[in-house]
Amino acid sequence: MSNTTSLTKIADNIWAIEGQASLMPGVRLPARATLVRLSDGRLMIHSPIAFSDETAAAIEQLGEVSTLLAPNLFHHLFLSQAQAQFPNAKTIGGTGMAKKRKSLQIDSTFGEQLPDNLSADFDHVMIKGSPKFDELVLLHRESRTLIVADYFFNIHDTKGLLTPLVLKMTGSYKKATQSKLWRKMTEDKDAMAESARAVLAMDYKRVIMCHGDVVEDGRAFTTASLDWLLNTD
Repeated sequence: MSNTTSLTKIADNIWAIEGQASLMPGVRLPARATLVRLSDGRLMIHSPIAFSDETAAAIEQLGEVSTLLAPNLFHHLFLSQAQAQFPNAKTIGGTGMAKKRKSLQIDSTFGEQLPDNLSADFDHVMIKGSPKFDELVLLHRESRTLIVADYFFNIHDTKGLLTPLVLKMTGSYKKATQSKLWRKMTEDKDAMAESARAVLAMDYKRVIMCHGDVVEDGRAFTTASLDWLLNTD
């Protein structure tokens, strides 16, 4: 993944930090870390990417980083680097992260409850039924912003010779949607449907995802993307 050098303001108290993720030769995806100023004035970084020293310094100019969040079992590769850059921050991950990354320091886990320092600002849904993802979806109440990792994609600008092919195979080429990988990796469709209903019941407008463009009016595409779970016809 390439280092990053700039922060882009998305809404009050929310910034995006952009990079690129190399999944395999010829396949690269845009990758985003989301920075949120919490109500206590400190900062949370959702899904840290490879920050340059310049980017880390720019983040610290906005405030003290108190929390590093690994939102699912695939978004952990740069946590060690972020922990070194922000040594006073606490790291939060899913219950399966400690097993997957035994060498990684996890200070607290999310599940049915959020840690106290996040519950003041966020509602959340644990996406059940797909334990290989073990994804946490957050709603930033103040800005009505849904923040996800891989639950939705919206990739239009592709890099890498094979990237368009991979996105077409997963049904997520140049459109805001849910990758078909979720269908393949779902072990309990009823539990996934329950989680989908909980997500759609949240009061959100904007959707920020780790891979692809931010969607300012996100209700239509999220509803359509989860229809495979909720449409019983």
